[in-house]
Amino acid sequence: MVLNPNVFRAYDIRGLYPAELNEDFFYDLAKGFCSYLLENKKYFFLRRPKIVVGQDLRASSSFLADAFIDGVLDFGFDIVDIGSATTPMSVYAVHTLNCVGGAIVTASHNARDYNGIKFLDKSCRYIGGEEFLEFFNRIKSKNNYKSKRGKYKETDISFSYLDFLTRGLKLKRKLKIVVDASGGVAGLFLNNFLKKMKVDYIPLFFESDPFFEKHNPNPLLLESQFFVKEKIKETGADFGVIFDGDADRIVFVDEKSDCIRGDAAGGIVADSFLKKGDALVRDIVSTMSLEEHFEKKGVKNIISSVGRFYMRKAMEKNKAVFGSEMSGHYYFKKLHYSESAFLTLRLVLEALDKNPSLQISDLAKPFLKYFHSDEIFFPLVSSDAWPSILEKIKKQYQTGRQSFGDGIKVEYEDWWFVLRPSNTEPVVRLCVEATNQNLFEEKKKEIFKLLL
Repeated sequence: MVLNPNVFRAYDIRGLYPAELNEDFFYDLAKGFCSYLLENKKYFFLRRPKIVVGQDLRASSSFLADAFIDGVLDFGFDIVDIGSATTPMSVYAVHTLNCVGGAIVTASHNARDYNGIKFLDKSCRYIGGEEFLEFFNRIKSKNNYKSKRGKYKETDISFSYLDFLTRGLKLKRKLKIVVDASGGVAGLFLNNFLKKMKVDYIPLFFESDPFFEKHNPNPLLLESQFFVKEKIKETGADFGVIFDGDADRIVFVDEKSDCIRGDAAGGIVADSFLKKGDALVRDIVSTMSLEEHFEKKGVKNIISSVGRFYMRKAMEKNKAVFGSEMSGHYYFKKLHYSESAFLTLRLVLEALDKNPSLQISDLAKPFLKYFHSDEIFFPLVSSDAWPSILEKIKKQYQTGRQSFGDGIKVEYEDWWFVLRPSNTEPVVRLCVEATNQNLFEEKKKEIFKLLL
């Protein structure tokens, strides 16, 4: 297999199996990961280094995980194999089991033909961006840490993890919810999790579906939301949720079968536990109503570029308790600045429990008062087209407040927009928000003309 450098993404390694990544690649990648960790010698002390490895339920994941494990063992590090696990569970395992790093074999929400791997260091920080270039060099060197093969151990971390997530929970309100596991790894643990919370639930696709034949594992797609929406209509459930393939994202559907935009769902979560003096990080495309709402409550608002790397960096810098992305990623300081879709669900249930006369749509309403486009994709003629588009936008909207942390954001008193290029494909993403519908439609059409 000819190695494709494009599989080294901003936050993980991901590509088509077996065309772009296969077992030989994962074996070499394991040695590269160990070499990378070995440079951080402060992690190792006098004990033998050990690495957590987990995997999702994709058809190819077990083959790739086995190859990766062999590479780690041959390098001389020990393995703690937690088997099928959610990505947040793997983060928990690295910390709880005192490992020097972790790896989860998953392609998250990508379609069935993809697979990949996410890496964690000892501090539970995802390793990404330019650091993957380090991996690239390590793969070529294939140096060994010790001549003696490492030791292998299997550990089930799930009971400890679910106990941690449900500790101290006491719900009085009787709620019925629809839960769609997307045929992914969440389905292995949801029965136990939901029973611990004593919630009445209607399960959808909890059974393993390695090829995602029931629906795509991306919960933001309308086709993926169809089954939950129909089941809510059929049963009169209070709300529904959809997990992605590795359960680090969650999407909410209200009692009317309307999808709740991710930033509004983040507002519900933040409102459930943030207090005066806390800090909240939200991504650059989230509604301005979040800032307005939480500033009144004395909660500090910080805007971050989109993506796990930037969200964590902003949260650590500002000691933020919670981070929210419109994509359905929700980050918690108590979980080492990592996501947890399960914890997010618990907090929404607690929010409804504290407000027995309200539905989930009522809790979302304060964060949906403005007109927001979500992200709209526009194809580029080529990846080189972005600089000229950026200059055109800067000139056209020079009277607005411009910032350039993630593409360009232009802000006016009663509307704003973000235009940002993709890191992986020749497209730009546009997001527009305005205080009234006429202005929203006018500005959206205006920008469309510039881009088309």
